[in-house]
Amino acid sequence: MWISKRESYLDKKDLVQTTRIGISKAKNIKWRWYLKRSRSISKREKGDKNPILKNLNTHLSRKT
Repeated sequence: MWISKRESYLDKKDLVQTTRIGISKAKNIKWRWYLKRSRSISKREKGDKNPILKNLNTHLSRKT
């Protein structure tokens, strides 16, 4: 395994920073990040709604 530098394809607006879930110490520090467009988030930041689920079949059924 290695870490290599590459161009970033994410903007700051793509990330949401929030407080951790289920901890008691330093619970107000925002040590948790998630991708705004991800639908796999257990608890979203207040006011952040789930992104619209697009029809994935159009991406999966490419004609070759």
